[in-house]
Amino acid sequence: MRLPDFSENNRLNELRQQMGAELIPWNSGENWDPIDIELDDEGIEIRPEEIEYGPDGTLRYRGRKVVVYIRDQSYRDQYALDSYELIDPEDLCKFHVADCSILSQMRRQGRYERYVVATRSDGNFTVNFFRGGGLLKEVVECRLYVCKKCLSKLDYKKYRTKKARQNKIRESFDLNEF
Repeated sequence: MRLPDFSENNRLNELRQQMGAELIPWNSGENWDPIDIELDDEGIEIRPEEIEYGPDGTLRYRGRKVVVYIRDQSYRDQYALDSYELIDPEDLCKFHVADCSILSQMRRQGRYERYVVATRSDGNFTVNFFRGGGLLKEVVECRLYVCKKCLSKLDYKKYRTKKARQNKIRESFDLNEF
């Protein structure tokens, strides 16, 4: 989205002159490094130290808000993989939007490398399914739920205090709205 250049608006310039205010160029004070790689639907592998944490607790990669999730997952029901609609998101690993206790635990255990970074906003993610060390299905697009610990850490939509509505908040979580 491109914003209009308000300094070219005659009515606003007239108002500014009537107030005796000078035109000062705006600078956010932040330097953003351009992302030199494209974050695709399948996610990219990163090192744990590449993830940044925003002041609001959300995850960032090179200045851009992201989610992390485990792309390679084990799955017990081989037959459900023939019809992806049968896969219950509750049975799959969740995606993360904040530096929650689960991610901290994975870093401590040296298992954070399993995560990939993605910028998908529709709640569907590319997953590879394994069972017993062997690949069952590769590059399957599945709906994943957001992590409950992330919602709690951010207190998203008062998640911590609305015990009766927590599942509803999680199931209706919309990355675009977030």
